[in-house]
Amino acid sequence: QASLKSETALNRKTGANIFFFYWNPREDYLTQVFSYVLSNTSTAPAFCDFLLNKMKSIYVMHADDDIKVETQVTVANGRIDMLVRAGQLTFIFEHKIDSGLSDDQLKHYVDSFPHENAAHVYTILITANRFQHTQDADVKLIWADIYEYFAGLKDALGGTDEYLVNQFCHFLLEQNLGPMGPITAESVLGYFPAQELERKLDI
Repeated sequence: QASLKSETALNRKTGANIFFFYWNPREDYLTQVFSYVLSNTSTAPAFCDFLLNKMKSIYVMHADDDIKVETQVTVANGRIDMLVRAGQLTFIFEHKIDSGLSDDQLKHYVDSFPHENAAHVYTILITANRFQHTQDADVKLIWADIYEYFAGLKDALGGTDEYLVNQFCHFLLEQNLGPMGPITAESVLGYFPAQELERKLDI
């Protein structure tokens, strides 16, 4: 995160996407970008409320709730992509782009927190598409949902918050993780020639 901070001013001057500057398609990197935005803007409390609303929880975030975001957290049963502690709540995030879940992956993560009130430990699964939602989670989203949520905040933000959220949304689009556009006749007709070209180029 420190290295991302050091490049922010430079890329604001050049107009380059600060996250695309460090482009890496791996799920771990996307997790770091997501964590950076939550940790360095004022969006985390409202995002936690968004998740709570998704699961119809009666809990409401309080202004004085301390929020801590961690990534790649090693536990007894694996490694959690992102862990968000918000007041009394613990959100366990699992992020996927191309890969699938291992057997009982989310359940194993929850079992790693036996000392905490189970009613306050929630699993959040975010994937590239809904076909990857193969296990139970308290909230199941796709990255396009994350894009639409943060894109909806932009008009209410200003300064650095607005800048970072804009950069995050553009990064998701650049990674083809934003909303899908309509399927047109041109795109269908162009698909098979593109596949043939890819085969000939051996990409």
